[in-house]
Amino acid sequence: MRRDLAPAGFIFLASAIIAIRGSSAVAGDDAHDYTAAAPDTVTGVDPLIARPTTTAISAALSTKEKNTEFKATFLPAEFVDRSYSWFLSESRFVLKADSSSSLTQLSFSTGYNPFSFRTKRAKKIVDQVNLDIDCSNIAIGTPEMEACNTRRTAAEWPRLNHGWTPSVFATVSYDVYPYGKTPSTADPTMDAKLEPNGGPSAQLSLEFRPCECTHLDLWASAKHIRPDGTPGTKMANYIGGGVSVSLVVWSFLSDSAEDSPDDYVQSGLLPGLAVGGSFQMLHCDGEMNCAKLKTDQWSLTPFIDILASSALQVRLSVPISRFNAVDKDGIDVAGTLSIGGNIGNPS
Repeated sequence: MRRDLAPAGFIFLASAIIAIRGSSAVAGDDAHDYTAAAPDTVTGVDPLIARPTTTAISAALSTKEKNTEFKATFLPAEFVDRSYSWFLSESRFVLKADSSSSLTQLSFSTGYNPFSFRTKRAKKIVDQVNLDIDCSNIAIGTPEMEACNTRRTAAEWPRLNHGWTPSVFATVSYDVYPYGKTPSTADPTMDAKLEPNGGPSAQLSLEFRPCECTHLDLWASAKHIRPDGTPGTKMANYIGGGVSVSLVVWSFLSDSAEDSPDDYVQSGLLPGLAVGGSFQMLHCDGEMNCAKLKTDQWSLTPFIDILASSALQVRLSVPISRFNAVDKDGIDVAGTLSIGGNIGNPS
């Protein structure tokens, strides 16, 4: 059995994200914009398709090696001021397009997010914090009132982002190859259009937040897709999944709640330095119809996050992938730098 060790390469992945937030009023508190941003999903052989988000419209442009990927997410519920509904409030549409292969992925995702400030759970937390930190005896419009309100709203996030009740999301996707040509297999001197039907995928994910500084993601996926849009390629079945955990080991917050930055008070993103790792696996039963003939893949991705604010996060990760293929086995190692964030002000 031959083993190939690919030279360690450094891949620069830069993501520019533009976000437009819709109306997000919640009974009992108008100080939050309810957008706990975080870096994009961890690189690996079977990453998450969609993460929980409360950004109404977002777009991302990523470059990696020789391809450019565009990703846009639309969350219609953020344009409507209404109470939380587990299906409607979390319904989102995701579009991903890869310029190098013409691969376009259309996704719909929905579920339940107990960490949303629209839920009844959040309303109870706000009411309890209002009892614990009473600002009613302070004169309105004074610096003391402003400091008290900051202390009160900052105290809500650690309680909301804490608990073993997970967010649960189901995502369905469909791959298409809407444009592009490739040399014909029958006559290499002629061009042939890509096979447009790429196939469906489904994913179920859970996110736990045992404390404000720790996130744990679990997911499983099933796919019936083509390896690429080349005419004559056949569908193959894939099953996969992964687990990812991150821990903020150094918080940038001050010891004084009154000095909490506005971004934290509004978004709930805990600024700091985080470390984590992700393990992912993917199996294909199509052998010659598998992408790059790879039948089994495993990846381990350690990463470091610099969480400056909801407008800027930087991730340095090193995906280490092991694969079994029809013709060989091998290991791929490639450093990845991700830059992401949100641009825009809450409405």
